[in-house]
Amino acid sequence: MAPIEPSATAQAETAIRDTLQSLYNVMLHVSAYDAVSPNVSRDALVAEIRVLSQALQAVATAAEEEEEAAGDDEAGVDTTTTTTATAAARRLPSVPRDLVQYVEAGRNPDIYTREFVELVRRTNQLRAGKRAAFAQFRDVLAGQVRTALPELRGDVARVLAAVGGGHPADEARQRGRKQGQARSCAGCRAGNIGITTFCQS
Repeated sequence: MAPIEPSATAQAETAIRDTLQSLYNVMLHVSAYDAVSPNVSRDALVAEIRVLSQALQAVATAAEEEEEAAGDDEAGVDTTTTTTATAAARRLPSVPRDLVQYVEAGRNPDIYTREFVELVRRTNQLRAGKRAAFAQFRDVLAGQVRTALPELRGDVARVLAAVGGGHPADEARQRGRKQGQARSCAGCRAGNIGITTFCQS
């Protein structure tokens, strides 16, 4: 995994971590409380509750210091860029819920990253295929309308220009060039399955 940069709220994070550990220790002492000899259990529980109180006080102190530092930064320079930069620096990193569920289930977070990248790649390929199919349909339709209704050639050219389509003659020449390249390039043929792919050279 990539190294995590130190957070701007490291002191508050440490205080919260200590508080959570203290809460966990209190839970352990309560669940293991011995009613037969309560003195030992009670003393340990009281000590842990004091530690929890100190941890909560440390969280409150860290939060106050963060607020004061934010107030000092904003009072020094009154510009929107510094305020935005300060807010961005203090914002905790956002963790996707799916990633949290992966970690809770004991799975490797790198698997989540790999699956996410594969999903994005598949989605991009699907959208690129749809765009290419629609562009090809647009060109075929424009050619058929131009052939069947020669008086609409100007309208077809105007519509193609409006939707971002190229000139049909240029596209036909480009398709012919690609087909000729595919016929001449032996490395572009997948003969075992009968599929011809076009090289980019």
